[in-house]
This record gives sequence, C-alpha cells and structure tokens, in this order.
Amino acid sequence: MSTFNSGFVDPTINSSGQIAYVCPNATVRQSICVINFDGTGQNRITDPSGTDDEDITPVINDSGQIVYDCENDLGSSQNSICVIDFDGNNQAVIDQANNADDENTRPAMDNAGRIAYECQLGLNISSLCMINFDGT
Repeated sequence: MSTFNSGFVDPTINSSGQIAYVCPNATVRQSICVINFDGTGQNRITDPSGTDDEDITPVINDSGQIVYDCENDLGSSQNSICVIDFDGNNQAVIDQANNADDENTRPAMDNAGRIAYECQLGLNISSLCMINFDGT
C-alpha cells in the first residue's frame, strides 16, 4: 500500500491506472491533481487562484480525459463543467452557468467522452444535462 500526503479527496481511476483526485493548492483551494497507480507522475494540473475558486469532483476516462466541477474558474461566474487532459493540456469550460442561481455540478463521463451532469437553473429546478468532452 502506498500513502501520499493528507488532504487528497475524491480519487477516480481509469483502467490504465491513471488517477485524478482533488488536492489542496498552496492557498488551500481545491485543485485537480493526477498520479499514476505506481506512484509516478504526480502533478497538479489545475491551479485556481481566485478567492472563491476551486476545482472538485474529477472523473477520468480510459483516454485520460478528465471532467470536473470548476467553481469560479477560467472566467466562469458560477459552478461550471470543465475538462482537461491527464497531461494538463486542453483545459476548457464546456458548460458555463450564467446566472447567480444556476449551477452545473456532479459530472459523470464514459470512455467515449460523453458527459452527464446535474444542471440547476434557478433555485429549485434541477435537470440532467448531457454534453460531449469537446463541448458539442
């Protein structure tokens, strides 16, 4: 058994042994980090810097694509759905909440890059939304 520093939560692993998880950054905001199952390649791939920014709930597929809930990150004003590759490239907001009461959270993704997530329009209306990894 291997153990790494405390503060790491929400791990997800693909069949290649790539792991994405939530880790605190230097200012204790939540970031997305990755590591291989053998303990190599540990890297922080997101680094939210704003006062209320945090990246949470990562999901990784067998292609190394990661979807996560980005809060006030990459120019979004609310909880949005973001994507990034295992190597830290191609970071993007693919579905941005636009109103103060809107939230896009809790993504799930299959190996084809199809993403389902909870989208909430307003205070009390939750829906199931779907989008592809490329934003289509």
